[in-house]
Amino acid sequence: MVLRSKMLQGNSKLEAASVSHSAHIVQGAKGPHVGLIQRALIKLNRQAIDREELRLQFFGNSTATAVLAFKNQRQIVNRSYQSRADNIVGIMTMAAIDQELCIAESTPIATTLVPTSPPPKFVHRPASVVQPSVRLAFSFHSPIPPQIPHFDQGGLVTSMELEVNQTGLFQVVNGGGESVYCRDPDIAKVFSPQSPADYNWEWIVDNPQTLGVRGLKPGRTTIEVTQSNSMGAPTGFVKLDLVVKPRSLASLWNAQITPTLNDPLSYNPWMDPELGECVAISGPILKIDGTVNPVASIVPADYEIGFMQALLQSKMTADYVDGEGRKNWQFEIGESQLPVRDSEKGAKPWMKQSAFKSLAAPDGRNVHAEDRPRNIVPWESQDKKGRLVSATGSDSFVTWLVARHKKENTVTALCFTVWSIDWASAFDFKTRRGRQSGIGGMLGPKGTGDGPLAPLTGDPTANDSITIHWRKP
Repeated sequence: MVLRSKMLQGNSKLEAASVSHSAHIVQGAKGPHVGLIQRALIKLNRQAIDREELRLQFFGNSTATAVLAFKNQRQIVNRSYQSRADNIVGIMTMAAIDQELCIAESTPIATTLVPTSPPPKFVHRPASVVQPSVRLAFSFHSPIPPQIPHFDQGGLVTSMELEVNQTGLFQVVNGGGESVYCRDPDIAKVFSPQSPADYNWEWIVDNPQTLGVRGLKPGRTTIEVTQSNSMGAPTGFVKLDLVVKPRSLASLWNAQITPTLNDPLSYNPWMDPELGECVAISGPILKIDGTVNPVASIVPADYEIGFMQALLQSKMTADYVDGEGRKNWQFEIGESQLPVRDSEKGAKPWMKQSAFKSLAAPDGRNVHAEDRPRNIVPWESQDKKGRLVSATGSDSFVTWLVARHKKENTVTALCFTVWSIDWASAFDFKTRRGRQSGIGGMLGPKGTGDGPLAPLTGDPTANDSITIHWRKP
């Protein structure tokens, strides 16, 4: 046995080609030995080889081109009778491939599967011994039943979630020369974004390589990279858990939202009957548009669409100083409970009366809402010995595009967006002016469904729960 690499060692035709001129491998050859050469060229040189040649393990034009490129880059030429490289796999070529594979195998790098769209989920899975599956895996030359039980260490594992008919993307890192597939092709299928046919089997030729997966029916399965030896037998699996869920109501409604939050904080005079002369600090205006295009089975007259909102976090602290510049008072604005529904009076459950409409209305598939949070802060402390100099704190909100079934009075979040306001400000007491010293408004994550929590429909509201306190620093 001449070959030393784990990938090639033991294949009789490759062993023969490494020592005998009469056993050279040439264009037109076919079989597992060709498949191993193709796999090695992909792993070592990232050569593009035709998918059909890979499937058939056939030494065709693209394999010949890959062999020639490998030999040219390494100047593999038998000077005794050649002036330039050819596309034949002979003794010198086998020696070079085997040597480079040995080096690569001596410093193994773990293959990983990384979800990119939608983002990964993280779940805890207990340790277990996973027995061989009765389903088919793919080796590098034909479907074979995997026969290797392996120990699953459990712990926090990465998973991917899709809906039926949804397409996701994932990357294979350090997987050159291997193949990737979905274990249960009736649940989901893997495909190449460049050739989106549902083969459910792709070669990994780039590092990293981006691939697609399409959900077909609800269920749990795995996306797998099969690692195999020179005989085509699997030696291990790299897995990514995949959960395919039924289509959500959001997808049936084809709902979308477009939020904007661009204005700076503004400062205006305000007279409060209890606090006296104040400054009204107004945040930027959230402007949000929602659209739906529901499937035909949804009866428009049964539904309203609109925006609901909740306050997730709320605290602002204003600082006051005495005549010598020493901090002597703080004024705190907060909420007695969080999260809390954020809605104007009489608009329950919507954030405002103008923020919803019947789906059956002439323009019932489009809805718009605006919101501009505001805090009222006195210029002087309650004992008139402190002057306002600064404020810090933030409010965070979640706003949902919601479908409400009128008869059942049930609400379903179609989309959500998270947004926040940084109240950081500096004040000039003499001129009664304020200026923004923080980032102001900021849009956060958005997506389909509930988001950080389900829509709140109960009482109280944020306006009912405001708390104010004076305290010494």
